[in-house]
Amino acid sequence: MATIPASVVYVVELVAWVVGFMLLILGRVRAALQLVVANERLRSPEQNRHRHRVAPSASGPAAVDAFETRRGCLPFHLGQLTDASAALEGRFSPDEPHLVFGRIQATLGRCWLAPGTFEATYLPRRRTCEDGDAMGVRTQYEEAATAGVEWLAAQLNDDGSYGEGIHDLACYYKSPYLFHLSGRAREASRLLTFIDLRFGREDHDFATSADQKSDNAAFNEYWAYPNGWIAMAAQRMGRFDIAYPAFTYLLSFHRPDVGGFLTNRPQGRGEAGTDVFTTAHLGLVCLYFGDIQRASAAGRFVARVLAMQRETLSDGFLLRLDRRGNLVREIPEAAAAFYVVRVEEPDQAYFMIGYPMAFLAKLFQATGEVTHLEAARDYLAFALSCRGNLRTFYFSHKVAWGAAALVRITGDQRCVELATAIADHLLEIQDPSGAWLTDQPPHTTFDQTAEIAIWLKEISAELEGAILPRQGARSLG
Repeated sequence: MATIPASVVYVVELVAWVVGFMLLILGRVRAALQLVVANERLRSPEQNRHRHRVAPSASGPAAVDAFETRRGCLPFHLGQLTDASAALEGRFSPDEPHLVFGRIQATLGRCWLAPGTFEATYLPRRRTCEDGDAMGVRTQYEEAATAGVEWLAAQLNDDGSYGEGIHDLACYYKSPYLFHLSGRAREASRLLTFIDLRFGREDHDFATSADQKSDNAAFNEYWAYPNGWIAMAAQRMGRFDIAYPAFTYLLSFHRPDVGGFLTNRPQGRGEAGTDVFTTAHLGLVCLYFGDIQRASAAGRFVARVLAMQRETLSDGFLLRLDRRGNLVREIPEAAAAFYVVRVEEPDQAYFMIGYPMAFLAKLFQATGEVTHLEAARDYLAFALSCRGNLRTFYFSHKVAWGAAALVRITGDQRCVELATAIADHLLEIQDPSGAWLTDQPPHTTFDQTAEIAIWLKEISAELEGAILPRQGARSLG
């Protein structure tokens, strides 16, 4: 058998890298132009569900069958790439001529294909200052958020309380996160210390009283929700004395058999059911604490709940599973917002679908598992199908956050439009004082002022990914 000197192989490989890089640039320019046109069309949920894709672990004939040469992909079969990659990893000798060309193919293929997928990589369209004055819009979001922070800071006492009559946990639990996010570490620490002293329980729960989470009935139902915010804030702030005991308590809500988290208080009232909102929230908490295993299980859970009802999503999205893992279809009308998001009706609890969307996007960033990104897009598709007042309702704020999180990953202009439309509405309803929902009880005014300020800051930061190029960043279709 003829032998090719190793030096020749390495020179050829270097040339292949150069050619691959040139092909990458040309392919990305073409794909970017295609994306500008494609983003003007809204994919239907049916189209979203049946896009061809190959998971990172796919291999064998099925993977080859699913592989497409669309959007500038090189016409290599996965088997060729596998053999060539093995040669690069030293499993085959470069002296074997029949593998040398496979090695070159692998070099070109790695330049062309996004890591973790077998789809062509391309650079999403980037918005600029001239493109809708995007940076100016983001500045408006940040200024509105700052006004909300200033309003809250004006209420804050030296002991970390918000003053006379502000005694409900719902007034406080998001504030440490916001103040820390805003670079106001001292106020954040004071608030967190006050929360721990005033609302902390021996089992590391947080509640206004022993039997009541809050005057807001929603938190008595979704018991763990305020705790998740406190745990994330403490973790971000380095207050591990609070963070880890709080996280340990939250793990008592986990159901390993289904991957989700309990809606109600453990061993309390209710039927040990699970839901997508609590699971997405506590799944994100798990990401903050590095618990990728539980976070991934939570991601699979929220994806599965949507998949279980694809045929009926045109009527609405059911949010809960019972203790046996079946969809809860009997909806008590007095508490319908806790059970379903209806497509045709306005004033829905749209945040129930926004949180899973955002969590799945973050989970994809953490793991690179394309199935999480696909599930996030499925939640986006359902949100876009809602014909109520999704873009003009303050409880859509988490949808805006989720859409903005997807912008950073995909550059999808539908997400830019959705995020900015909702955020613009939030600016319109802000009180001149800087607060939001000032006509509501204090536990709502303080809660929503902190939350909306957080999301405006987060949306502004996420949209940065749609405006400024990221050198060497991975982009996905």
